[in-house]
Amino acid sequence: MPRIDPDQPLRASDAIDHDKLHRLGFATAAVAALGRVSSTAGFVLSIEGPWGSGKTSALSMMEQLIRTEKPDESVIVHFNPWLIGERDSLLRQFLHSVSAAINLEDHADDAKRVSKELLNYAEVFDFLKWLPGAEPWASIVKNLLKSAGKATGGVADQKSRDIAAQKDKLEKVLAKFNKKIYVFVDDVDRLFPAEVFEMVRIIKAVGHLPNIGYIVAWDPEYIRLALKSAAIPHAVSYIDKIVQVRLPVPAISSSARLQLLNDGIASLPAEATTPRFRNQEERLRALYFHGLRDLLEQPRDVTRVMNTLSVIEPALRGEVVFADILGLACLMVRAPRVYDALRRNPALFTPANSSHTGDKKKNQEEHRKATELLYATTGNPKAVRELMDHLFPANAQASGRFANRSANDVEGHLAAPSRLNIALSMAIGSTDVSLVDARRYLYQPAERLGIEARITAANCLGFLELLGDLAKVVSENEILDLTELCLSIARVVDRPPMSTSSSERRFFSLPAESLAINAIRQLVASNGTRNAKEIAFAIACDPLALTVASEILWHSLATQHEEGDIVCSPSRKKAAAIKLAENATAAVEDGTLWLKCNPSRVLWTIMRVCSEASAKNLFSVAKRNDPDLDQFALHFLKHSFSSDGGQAYALPDDVAFRRMVNLRTFVAHAKRRLDNSQLDYPLRAAWRSVVEGRPLYGFNGSDARH
Repeated sequence: MPRIDPDQPLRASDAIDHDKLHRLGFATAAVAALGRVSSTAGFVLSIEGPWGSGKTSALSMMEQLIRTEKPDESVIVHFNPWLIGERDSLLRQFLHSVSAAINLEDHADDAKRVSKELLNYAEVFDFLKWLPGAEPWASIVKNLLKSAGKATGGVADQKSRDIAAQKDKLEKVLAKFNKKIYVFVDDVDRLFPAEVFEMVRIIKAVGHLPNIGYIVAWDPEYIRLALKSAAIPHAVSYIDKIVQVRLPVPAISSSARLQLLNDGIASLPAEATTPRFRNQEERLRALYFHGLRDLLEQPRDVTRVMNTLSVIEPALRGEVVFADILGLACLMVRAPRVYDALRRNPALFTPANSSHTGDKKKNQEEHRKATELLYATTGNPKAVRELMDHLFPANAQASGRFANRSANDVEGHLAAPSRLNIALSMAIGSTDVSLVDARRYLYQPAERLGIEARITAANCLGFLELLGDLAKVVSENEILDLTELCLSIARVVDRPPMSTSSSERRFFSLPAESLAINAIRQLVASNGTRNAKEIAFAIACDPLALTVASEILWHSLATQHEEGDIVCSPSRKKAAAIKLAENATAAVEDGTLWLKCNPSRVLWTIMRVCSEASAKNLFSVAKRNDPDLDQFALHFLKHSFSSDGGQAYALPDDVAFRRMVNLRTFVAHAKRRLDNSQLDYPLRAAWRSVVEGRPLYGFNGSDARH
């Protein structure tokens, strides 16, 4: 049975140890702000973010920090108004909760006095269930008494004096209390609007009591609308008067998003990610950049999508490529109305002939309007459009947009009619990277080497992704050394820690070269695309950027390209191939090729793009420098990767491998290497795969065919 993630927040006992969102710095800063709690004044701090953004987990981290750093100087109180269920009881229950927590955690006389005075303070409101702090006391009391048909005058005045006197006594005992009281208030944004108003009034009324700090978690937009419905003018200003410090929960970082995705996929059965279709891994990487990344805005989005994926994937296993099943799950969760439209009218997104008949321009406009109305019902229309265009290329064409490739039944694409029919027949519905460093890297050439030195293995891929995001907003001619910048981005891929960051394969370990080319493409696009092919040629010929150069020449093999693609022009492709072969052969000669980010891509590109003479020459140099050819084998024979077996090895799935190696000679060499009893895995698996003519897993040499 698939595992369903219960989507539980972190626990205060070990929240920091399980922080996958890299928010320890945020929690530390929030706790530091609580230093403003004093014996003369209270303090209100709000942790703000939309539903599912991790507010409760942030509270747990803060609590753990407080308990760890100041265990004998603080009292922790938890109050969840959502569990009270009675609007009129909120204040009384709030004060009782604080009193009970103090009494429970501290049995000293001072604590007992504070607890007692809190209870007394609560009791003075029972008579009229009246809440102080929002309006002049006497007028409220008089109005309530009047509405009950009772005399005003002295009774109201006496009640006001009783409340004031009790509040004064409470403030005095709190001021003498030798501990800080931290009240964590969660789930305010789960209340009905009227209850929200009551809770905000409570915070306003008691927020200035000495030695008490209030940490409130809520969605500020929901709170604003709730106050607005209660006829509170200028709701945002009203909140600002109550809360001294408002801290938005940090957006989920690129590295955290990838970690959550990887962890979610790793929790699936091994069979779910077994390669079954051609280009399966490439399809998964492309999905990330075509809507998935932008739709998974909050941690809970990832959890919900993964839960849905775990339910629908078994029914589609082997029928639809894994990436498209994940895309479908994302659609169900993040754009349910679009998914419902797909189920009811799949022809809208899979028109048989995207050009239609009659007035093509008119038809495209009508299709665009129909789909845009659907996308507008989602929280992120642009990302949903990008996801739909990726999953259903004909949908993009029908609206007059460019489609990178067509639906491929053999590769298990969801948009292929046979695959879509299967999918729709299911009975199932609906380490942070420095932004400052990234900007300086784009605009300050002199600082680039220093910034590269600060990149770590944990954030290097996120750094490249952030460069691509920033490149989208670069103005034309704003980058004064565009070609040099693009060369720097290409070169950094082949330097540590970038070149060693992808040694451990994971489901969403996005290749550094893909991220680099995406950043370069965005930079070129922001500058009008006119230099795209010149920059591509410069990188392809650069001896310090072999991995990205190989990626560029690999993509240059395609017969059609979108404007602005980083590919060599047909007239210069041969010259670039010659230069790549020379540079790679020199790297084999000095042993540096095996230290590059993706030696496999370099070897395979030379095998396919360069002349046979160049390919065989590189092989000869490799054998001269390493007669055993072990490093060559580990990279040249890299095959598929799966969750249960890891990296597999086999001869490249391309007859072009014969242009680099003589099969008979290579097999004979493999047999000689296997005669060495000291040869261990994965090398033994690599050489065995050549002799046995089948893919084998590197960790134990078991059969990798499925």
